[in-house]
Formats: sequence, C-alpha cells, structure tokens
Amino acid sequence: AMPANLDLYKAVVRITYNSSLGNRGCTGSGVVIGPTGLVITNNHVIEDPDFGTAFGEITVESLDSVDSPATNAVRAEVVIRNETYDLAILRMPPPGEVQLVDLLSPSAIDSSLMERRVRILGYPSIGGAMITVTRGVVSGFDLDGNLKTDAEINPGNSGGAALDEMDAFLGIPSFIVPDANGKLGFVITINRIRAWFQEILRCGMPNSIEELALAFVPDNLNFGGDNVDTSNRYPRLLGKFAA
Repeated sequence: AMPANLDLYKAVVRITYNSSLGNRGCTGSGVVIGPTGLVITNNHVIEDPDFGTAFGEITVESLDSVDSPATNAVRAEVVIRNETYDLAILRMPPPGEVQLVDLLSPSAIDSSLMERRVRILGYPSIGGAMITVTRGVVSGFDLDGNLKTDAEINPGNSGGAALDEMDAFLGIPSFIVPDANGKLGFVITINRIRAWFQEILRCGMPNSIEELALAFVPDNLNFGGDNVDTSNRYPRLLGKFAA
C-alpha cells in the first residue's frame, strides 16, 4: 500500500459550534477547499440542535501533526448554508501553509464506484481531539444519490472528508442510520456539492482553486429559498444526523 499523504489530513479541520443561547457545544468536522480559508461542512454541524439557527460561535481548529490534537483555534463565520442539502460554507482566517482538498477535479460519482475503497477522515467524538481515519467500501447509493458506506461514521465525523485510495475527494460523511438491524453511513457526494455550487454561484462553476477562492463573495452569491446565511429560519428537530 502507498504511504498515507499526511499533508492531506491537514485539510480536515475540527469545528466546534457553541450556541449563543447557552453553553451547549457540539463538534464536527470540515474540509478546507480554498486558500482564502473557505471550509465546507454540514449545515447541521453549525446549527443549534434545538432551534435550527446558526447564530452561535463557530471555532475551527487545524492540524499540525496527525499524532497531536487539532489546535490553533480561530473563529469562523457562515458564508452561505442550505438546510435542505445539509451543506454550509464557512470562512476562517486564511491559514499560513494552506492544505486543501480539491473538489473541482475529481470525476463525478457514478455506479462504477460500487465496492471501491473509501476512507473517512474527521473528528468523531469517540476519537477525541485527534484526527481519526476509518475505512470501508462504497456500499451502494440511496434515492438521493448519497453514497452508502460500511466505513465507520460516528457523531463528530459529519462534515469531514470521504476519499478514495488515490486521495480523490468523494464527498462529505453526513449522517448515519443506526437501528436494531445495524448501522450504515451516508456520504453527500461531490455531485451534489457541485450542483449546489452551480445554484448559488452567479458566475457558475469555478474552473480553478483560485477562481473558487474568489467566487464566494456576497455579490456572487444567490441567496434565497433554502440558501441563507446566518439567519434564523424556523425551529426544527434534527433526527438522523451524526453530529
């Protein structure tokens, strides 16, 4: 097996959301996708579990080394988020040495991925403040086009990275469905993420990481419908989510 690309791990960050309504904190994961500090994660990672809001305090911690806890906590703000797709873009201060995950060039997800190996990178609470990697295969698809996987996904993994053996980004581990019959993890694919980008970016899909970095500015964003910033939409209960 090829040695792990340890630099890639540094593109996966630990996110803590503290509600402004109390001291209730939840943690999840995120992926740095742009040199200006753009991070993609799940909307539910940065939402109050009771009130469905996103006006709390978001803190992002990064990795110096895979055998040390994520540190260097910085504040991040919501750029745009979508409750229905359960996706959100945050911006944190640009890190010094930027490690990022390229979500523009990997091939689209299709049925040929069946049984392909997949690894999940993130910060499940069971793994503490250290990055944790689990492995499995693409177990199939669901009706929404998400990938099913038998790779272990636990609370806190939400918003992290699902990668193949060649380090190509497949999507974001987002929820688990556990019941008496077993447990499966589900990954929101790059297909869904790119489709969302097409919907929210007025200038269309960026062609390069540099264009991506410049695309997420207010003038270029289509707000409306389910695409909001930090506004408080409506209370809702989050049932199935991992984080």
